[in-house]
Amino acid sequence: MATQLNLKDPILIERARALARRDGQPVTAKLRALVDREWEAQEADIARRREALKQLIREIREGMPEDVRGMTSKELLDSIYDEGEPDGFAR
Repeated sequence: MATQLNLKDPILIERARALARRDGQPVTAKLRALVDREWEAQEADIARRREALKQLIREIREGMPEDVRGMTSKELLDSIYDEGEPDGFAR
């Protein structure tokens, strides 16, 4: 299945052609390599951020008191208030 990308930026087109000529590659192959390199860089950045977030979550959990670890936010709030209603808000 052929797919097209219609580029209308003359500077982009000329630079893509020049880069391809320098490397002796077809323009499509050069553009693919450049896009793949950017894709991989972004994927690596996402993976680093995800791991940093997981580490932060681990540190927060480790710093929590034992009796609230593993509780949902609703369970935690319900444990603070009588019968799930804050003081002064009883029906």
